[in-house]
Amino acid sequence: MPNESVPAIEIIKAMVEKIDRAVKIERVKDDFDKMEYKFLLSKDSQTCEVTFSHAFLHDLNDYTGSRQSKYWIALEGALKKRLSIPMQIAGLIPFSTSIFFEELQEWEQNNGHNIEVYYSANDYEIFQDGLKELYYYLEEQKNDLSHLKLKSFPYDEDQQRIQDMLSYRNKQISENSSSPFRDSISVTSRKHLKAAALMRLLFYENELTQGHYTATVKKEIAAKIVRILSLLSSPIFEKIEVAEYMHGMSKDRKSDQPKVVMPDNSHKRQYDVVISFAGEDRDHAGRLAELLKHDGFEVFYDEDEEADLWGKNLYEHLTEVYSKLGKYCVMFLSKHYAAKQWPTLERRAAQERAFKENREYILPIRLDDTEIPGILDTVGYQDLREKTIEEIYGILKKKLQIHG
Repeated sequence: MPNESVPAIEIIKAMVEKIDRAVKIERVKDDFDKMEYKFLLSKDSQTCEVTFSHAFLHDLNDYTGSRQSKYWIALEGALKKRLSIPMQIAGLIPFSTSIFFEELQEWEQNNGHNIEVYYSANDYEIFQDGLKELYYYLEEQKNDLSHLKLKSFPYDEDQQRIQDMLSYRNKQISENSSSPFRDSISVTSRKHLKAAALMRLLFYENELTQGHYTATVKKEIAAKIVRILSLLSSPIFEKIEVAEYMHGMSKDRKSDQPKVVMPDNSHKRQYDVVISFAGEDRDHAGRLAELLKHDGFEVFYDEDEEADLWGKNLYEHLTEVYSKLGKYCVMFLSKHYAAKQWPTLERRAAQERAFKENREYILPIRLDDTEIPGILDTVGYQDLREKTIEEIYGILKKKLQIHG
């Protein structure tokens, strides 16, 4: 049981009970060297540890002003968030984004100083996906407000900043492949990154609660949520307000549940097969494209699209093609495929589609045994070391005819 001499212990007990009455405080440990209190919380057979600085608990304990003041509400909100996130990550309470959408939050003054940030390539991919969704969301908001005939769209500057952030990272990827992200960023940039992560969190939370997925897929969705919560609970976002353009998106408001607004593809060319390959494996991909076209199938093969691709933003266009415009994606997996930038982009777009639809969208063809991220050994594949491309095409043709 917790030591009653711990500062603000009654306030913390009350907040834990408010979050979930079944959660208990098992013990509190004072780490004097780090000036921290470590709370061990439990529910049923699950536990989690929550750490508070001495200073934060003393701030809670020593405050004697009005409980209606903005300062106290912000302080209490910070306590709720610091308790809720570890409890969600550990599985003590259900996932809920509502904790991030409190109206009054502690906020960081924009003093013009940038801070250094570092994220792995996989983590920053979460922000990139969220930034793209934010851009299209704001585009939709612009359309919704057009009848007001405003002098300018209120979030033009935000939309431009988001576009600049996307372009900067895309340039990094084109120059250095999918490398870790390092940069010096402002409070404004952190606001948009937080919004991007929240956009992804809202999406996955909705998929987890509303989507009809198997237990295995739901487990993967939960893992995504845990990772995003970990990112959002990092110190660089602690005092960053939720961007104004996201107000009203709380999961508690079912009618306002955000939908990722993407361009309408109904008028765009749809393909039976989109082919993803490295340049070194073009002979195989080209032969498969020939066979498909000979039998009247619609196929996306880059050499056939040269005129259409000229001048396009390839990052955005290829992402759209491999995530939205094909019935199947055939991947030629090899050491070259694993090492190249554009195949990596295509693979990730296709994997996102496969994840959402929970069906066999990706059809792998192996040229060697190179491990490809996200392509499990248990996924059925064809092997060019055992079959000719014509034999593999025969199998693909049957699949297209059956599911066409």
